[in-house]
Amino acid sequence: MRKQQAAQQADVRAARDRAVAALQEEYEAGQRTRQIDLLRRENLVKDADLRSRRMLQLLTTLAALLTVAAGIFVYVLYRRSAGSNVRLNQLNTQLTYHSQHDALTGLYNRRSFLEKMAARPAHDERERRGDALQGVDCIVLMDIDHFKHINDRWGHGVGDTVLMEVAHRLTAAVRDSDMVIRWGGEEFLIYAPGADPAHIAEIVSRVLHGTGATPVDAGTCSVPVTLTAGVVTLPFAGVPDSGFEWERGIRLADWALYHGKANGRNQARIVTRLSAPVDTVLAALDGAAAAEGLVDMECVHGPAQPAT
Repeated sequence: MRKQQAAQQADVRAARDRAVAALQEEYEAGQRTRQIDLLRRENLVKDADLRSRRMLQLLTTLAALLTVAAGIFVYVLYRRSAGSNVRLNQLNTQLTYHSQHDALTGLYNRRSFLEKMAARPAHDERERRGDALQGVDCIVLMDIDHFKHINDRWGHGVGDTVLMEVAHRLTAAVRDSDMVIRWGGEEFLIYAPGADPAHIAEIVSRVLHGTGATPVDAGTCSVPVTLTAGVVTLPFAGVPDSGFEWERGIRLADWALYHGKANGRNQARIVTRLSAPVDTVLAALDGAAAAEGLVDMECVHGPAQPAT
């Protein structure tokens, strides 16, 4: 009985141990399953995080590339715009230059002179600023002597060469502040503001000799060139600007020019005084003989020319 009881007890203990071992094994299997599931979930989270990081990195790289591309595009547009602006400024400068300068000689044209005179202050304004104390404005209207003969004898190509060389010599004979204008055809005009009244004859003589002292080398021929000029200063002989505008000065200078041509050419006639009221003299300019005794002039001769 004791042996049997002991055997039974041993069986019970063995069964209990087996049950405990089974429960332990089942519990441990469950733990392993839960750990495996937790690890799987952690791996899924890590995979999702890695994918998010890769996506963020890709988007950042794409954004950087787009920024660089946009920067390059903007830079190219800026360069093109800057180049266009430079070209536009150049074209505007060229347009302004050509609108104010003669195409053949490069001198100022009549339009630029008219703009200059439109901006010229009145005599009262000049006195208020003190400019009137600094001298007079000298207008020298000139014409190339026998220019038609030059064109007829040597051709218009030589005539153009003469015009360009005369323009160069006139520019060299005056101050940088003076304005040399191609008035039209073979006519030129010098506007010398602030000139010393005592040196007008000297200025005119320098212009005549600077232009006519040596013939113009036209390549195939040597062309003697002289000028005849009419000269007026503003303000004129004490007459205020209101009674003697620059347009009247041009008209009087033109009359003096043709008076010099009628009396031998290669000279300048400087109008110094009027012996009658301005309106009376201007009314008489159309008839040379009628105005002859009303206008006092000083004659400045050009350089002596060889006999032909």
